[in-house]
Amino acid sequence: MFVSISELVYCVSDSVALINQRISQKTQSNTNLVEYGNSDSIKIMVKQNLLHTSILLFTVLIILIILLIVFLILRSIFKKRRNQRIQEIVENRTKFISKEIDKLQQQTDSLKESNFEAKTLNKELISESQQLKDINEQILEQNKKIEEQSKKIHQKNELLTQSLNYARRIQHSIFPEIADIKKVLPKTSIFFQPKEIVSGDFYWMHSFDEFIVIAEVDCTGHGVPGAFMSMIGNTLLNEIIINKKILSPQEILRKLNEELLLIFDHDDFDEEAQDEGMDLTIAVINQSTKKVEIASAMQNFFIISNNEVSVYRGDIFSIGGLISRLKKPEYTTHVFDYNEGFRIIMSSDGFVDQFGGKEKDKYGVDRFYRLISESVTLTVEEQLLKINTTFNQWKSSQEQMDDVLILAIEF
Repeated sequence: MFVSISELVYCVSDSVALINQRISQKTQSNTNLVEYGNSDSIKIMVKQNLLHTSILLFTVLIILIILLIVFLILRSIFKKRRNQRIQEIVENRTKFISKEIDKLQQQTDSLKESNFEAKTLNKELISESQQLKDINEQILEQNKKIEEQSKKIHQKNELLTQSLNYARRIQHSIFPEIADIKKVLPKTSIFFQPKEIVSGDFYWMHSFDEFIVIAEVDCTGHGVPGAFMSMIGNTLLNEIIINKKILSPQEILRKLNEELLLIFDHDDFDEEAQDEGMDLTIAVINQSTKKVEIASAMQNFFIISNNEVSVYRGDIFSIGGLISRLKKPEYTTHVFDYNEGFRIIMSSDGFVDQFGGKEKDKYGVDRFYRLISESVTLTVEEQLLKINTTFNQWKSSQEQMDDVLILAIEF
């Protein structure tokens, strides 16, 4: 640590005073010696002491001056270095503060921009909110209208359902009672599962003298159109078999085709022309001769004799429809002798055309043939129950494609 100039001057003054004191003491001592010695010798000594004292004083002063100069130089250097350090610190702090100011400025600009965007977005949100409010009001208004329409539709559906249920009662009234069928054919069972409330599939039976005529019929379409066709088909069968006493299966089919074409007489084939018609299998049983005659239009029927299953394919001509109108159809009568255990199975295409199973494909004729073959040892009721269960398991959650009617007779 350096001393101040005043302290250095004070030290030099003290040194000079001390030297003066020493000189005074020497002078006094030398004076005392004069009293006792030679005067010439005293003068020489005094002169010599004074000389030495002046040289010493001068030397001390020179040293002090040098020290003072050195001190001043060192002090100047120290101040310069300290000032440089202070300047560096100030510059660094200035740079740091400048950078922070720039960052703050950028943040301020960013905040201003964000604030502007927020204001813009807020305006857009307010506008969209108003639009959504308007849309919501429109939706509420539409919902009210839809609700009102839904109520009207629900009321109409209830009326329609009531009408269809009544139509089903009317339709079923023309079907022969199972109890009546069992009076003449005790071992008879029917699996009947319409797609809708009313059906396009129906069964027909009539007996007189030694003859029993029984038919399984699949009309075009299902639901209401199919039901209307079933009424027409039932009426025509009554006319042909009961009134006109026609008992040849192939002749019944031929006459049924003629009558249906007359009902749906089209001079041309336009877009509104439909393939109105029906597929059916009809059996005429002669109880005297123990023979059964069967004819089929566009259907397969199955004969089980001695626990062996045979499949017979019907003729390619449907009753009515475009093909039967263009070309005169020909139908074939199959004649069988029956005895105890002889079984006939007639089926519409509703089962074999049903989609289902893991692959969601059609059940098909081959599967249906195997199903019948695997259940030949069962009674007729048990066999039809197994067919019923298999159909609904196969269909599962799939939509039913068509009406299903299977009629089994055993002698």
